[in-house]
Amino acid sequence: MCPLLRGSSREFFGACPVSACALSFVRSNDNLTADAVVFHDLPEKLAVPQRTSPTQVYVFMHMESPVHVSDRYKSTLWNAAFNWTWSYRVDADIFCPVAYLKRAREVPTRAFLLSLRRNKTKAVAWFSSHCNVQSRRDEYVARLRRVIPVDIYGRCGSLQCTGPTCEQMLSTDYMFYLSYENSFCQDYVTEKFFRVFKENVYVVPVVRGGADYDKYFMRGVYVDSEWFESPEDLGRHLLELMEDEETYVDMLWRRAHFLYHEHGIVDAKCQLCHRLHNVHRFAKTYPDLYEWNHHNRCRPPSPLKLKKSNKQKNSTALVGKVQKIK
Repeated sequence: MCPLLRGSSREFFGACPVSACALSFVRSNDNLTADAVVFHDLPEKLAVPQRTSPTQVYVFMHMESPVHVSDRYKSTLWNAAFNWTWSYRVDADIFCPVAYLKRAREVPTRAFLLSLRRNKTKAVAWFSSHCNVQSRRDEYVARLRRVIPVDIYGRCGSLQCTGPTCEQMLSTDYMFYLSYENSFCQDYVTEKFFRVFKENVYVVPVVRGGADYDKYFMRGVYVDSEWFESPEDLGRHLLELMEDEETYVDMLWRRAHFLYHEHGIVDAKCQLCHRLHNVHRFAKTYPDLYEWNHHNRCRPPSPLKLKKSNKQKNSTALVGKVQKIK
């Protein structure tokens, strides 16, 4: 996830276009002179700290879905307390995605990817250490396994894998990798999705979550479980892709055009410093932060229906426009 504020001011803001900002973790003294106070979730006490100046900014920062965020700020005491939000949400004031996708400078040949595909011997891998979550992904995978083999690594399964060898194993052994989120929430895409875009990792991700993947990522590099009416239908589609070498290799080739780029925190901290030097330009107040973060932001899992759309989709990575591959 997007890291918490750590390191010296030079390390934290030094590479920013606007870098004249200082960072401190000494709350008792520095709150008095700080231009901004960043709250990661909320402290146990519900009392709202008194601002030391009319222009002091309170920033709400959280990188987990609302399902996993405390509701302490639901108290009306916190109404109109926050000025800016720092989140993975694209409509946050300070946008901090888990990662970006950047264009790869070099792309492997289709012949190499075909050879790689022919050496793969296993169908689907899933890494999961949090079981029985809001998205009910355990139940979904249990039904998927009726149709296609799924190897489960972590606490929710019987297999174990740690470190870089996991990504290498995905590339050499498996056709598909399940990127299933723990909750269905707006814009919530975690490291589960981005891990397969690391360098020299070639596997097709299968996604399931609350984000609109078509809005942020190019079709042809992933399979969305929402395209299918049931886990069984998804499983049959994956089996068909395993037999269709041309289509599968084309998906690997398209995936190879993008690489994992873990610098959301770099951009976010620069956004913060820039805003503090233009605080009047970005002046705002959230009358009800709980409403912004929770109201209609998440949904319970529901029966999945086949999506049918002939609309041309815009392809945007979470950091900006990505040109379609010709």
